[in-house]
Amino acid sequence: MTTMTGFAHPVFGTQLCFRKIVKAMSEPGSLVTVPSVSGLESMSSATAATLLTLTSHTTPLFIDPRIGNPLLLRTLCLHTNVPIATTFEDAYFVLLSGNAFSYDLMALSCGSEAEPEKSTTVILEVEGMHDGPCLKLTGPGIKTHRIISPRLPGSVRNYLCSRPHTFPTGLDFLFTSGKKLFAIPRSTHVEEC
Repeated sequence: MTTMTGFAHPVFGTQLCFRKIVKAMSEPGSLVTVPSVSGLESMSSATAATLLTLTSHTTPLFIDPRIGNPLLLRTLCLHTNVPIATTFEDAYFVLLSGNAFSYDLMALSCGSEAEPEKSTTVILEVEGMHDGPCLKLTGPGIKTHRIISPRLPGSVRNYLCSRPHTFPTGLDFLFTSGKKLFAIPRSTHVEEC
């Protein structure tokens, strides 16, 4: 049975990646570089590192069929024992491709006032981090504002700008490309600029 290698040093790689993800979540819109993961074909290194770091046997994961493949599923099951969700709505984490995006983000769990931690985290692979329409971010972790310009699907950009759920409910987003990622947590206000 073939699997992807994962981190060269699993314990240290996971710890470093976790710290980078925490930095990205606490400083929305800031690009961070995560440790490399080897043996990939269907996804970016940042995506694989994020999955190997955040998923576990208690966090069902939905994978966009355009990204998922048997090798990826075997590797995730071997390294994290993550259950693969068969429906989009049942996942704690969803891994989606920004190409031909066709998912309804409103179908995902946004948590509740009593249990905001039950919301879904969206991991979205994007084609570019600097060549899309500008977005202005404000909120916790941002001194005044931060301008970003990732190439996002229109429905994702619309969701972020409208934020139909009130804090503490809502979706958290991790955007990945190559070895880089940035986050837009549910507490961040987003507007087009």
